Amino acid sequence: MDSGPNWQTLEPSSIVLLGFVACPLSRRLRLKGLAAVLLVLSGTAFACPEQGSQGCLGELQVTGGGDQARRQVIAVATTVMDRLKHAFKTSSFDIRVGLEAPLEAEACPARAFAAFVRGRGLVGIHFDDDWSEATLARIVAHEIAHLFHFDQIKSSEGPSGDAILKEGLATWLAEPEWLAGIGYESFQQAVNVYREDGRYLGLAEYYDISAHTLMDTQEACYALRDMQYTQWAGFVGFLIEHYGMDAVIAASAQPRILLPGAVGSDQFEPVDYLEAFGASISELETRWLLELSQGDQLGE
Repeated sequence: MDSGPNWQTLEPSSIVLLGFVACPLSRRLRLKGLAAVLLVLSGTAFACPEQGSQGCLGELQVTGGGDQARRQVIAVATTVMDRLKHAFKTSSFDIRVGLEAPLEAEACPARAFAAFVRGRGLVGIHFDDDWSEATLARIVAHEIAHLFHFDQIKSSEGPSGDAILKEGLATWLAEPEWLAGIGYESFQQAVNVYREDGRYLGLAEYYDISAHTLMDTQEACYALRDMQYTQWAGFVGFLIEHYGMDAVIAASAQPRILLPGAVGSDQFEPVDYLEAFGASISELETRWLLELSQGDQLGE
């Protein structure tokens, strides 16, 4: 990989990087504040400075936050970009990333969001000064993975797929950074620990409850969300192993169907797993967990 530009010569208030970064757009997020700023910025076209250069995926502009946070975003982004650009055929488009203060109004607010507007990626990270470097790294890696996924299905966050596939795939693609951040060697190991200590939350249960109501503090809600994403990554890994990445991408592109009067964590029906994989989500989950149990026994 080329050494790239000399970041020390760039103005700290606006650091430009060749490549991708993204993250999930909360369905409850309205375009205001940071999102509105990014929407305005999306009107300015950026192009690869060296047309035709290998691996040039468009420009990313990082603004806000402190120098150290911006530089860490760049360091993680280059690593994940280099890893994922070889896995996907990706078109060139520009990304605007803003670092802003955490949201305080909600009990369990989004830590980041992303959307495609007029063919450009808009990204916001509600950066918390209390985050460790490992936490920021896994969030950035997760968001980069979202953007590669969105590019494959030519969709923003809302119109297609379900949370299990989208968040699970982004987390699976961010495996090195994510696992380093939560302290496990594999998604399988993490899920087995969750099952042993009674924390495992069934896949279908996600659609029947509001997860944030299970926890009484913001920290506990974040921990539950991270645990769900980790579980879903393990499940998506199982699907990729047995059915292939193309099948997972196709399933995640299914239209989302709104559930009238839904009260659970997701206001949309699950994707049609039977159509995509030949088995219901419950059947797939049973097979996956059985495989995990057998693998755990073999490892002892």
